[in-house]
Amino acid sequence: MCATFEQPKHLNAVCYQRVVRTVRPLIIVSALLLSGLALIALWRRAAAGAQISATQWVFGGSLGLWVAVIAWLGLRLELWNRHHLEFREHGLFLAGRGGVPFHKFLDWSITPDPVEPRYTRLRLTYKSGFARKQWTMLLDDEAQISELRDSLNKALRRS
Repeated sequence: MCATFEQPKHLNAVCYQRVVRTVRPLIIVSALLLSGLALIALWRRAAAGAQISATQWVFGGSLGLWVAVIAWLGLRLELWNRHHLEFREHGLFLAGRGGVPFHKFLDWSITPDPVEPRYTRLRLTYKSGFARKQWTMLLDDEAQISELRDSLNKALRRS
């Protein structure tokens, strides 16, 4: 049995917006903290008698902004990644996680998304070493959801 189920592209954008909403305060605080630490380090060097150029002050003050821009670019690149799961002979291939054997799956559910109930969320819980990991995907096509539910029932033999 080889079947692939992919999250639609417009739902990739929904996931991206959720991550940005969650991570934005952390990025802003870390960017301010990083710039502040760079400026304090430059100030201490200047107080010790070192010659600090205007360019160093500008780069030190804008260091946090550069890190924030790189983080934002990383999130934008993640938006373009294909988010899917693929049924293979001995397990599932989860995008971003790799192959997981069927016997490592502990639970799965297909439920309305708690944030936006018009979407359906697939949640897979599996064992990885001593930890439990979760992998989620949003769907909105009822035919695809039904086919996925049937495939999961057959492959994972959930009670």
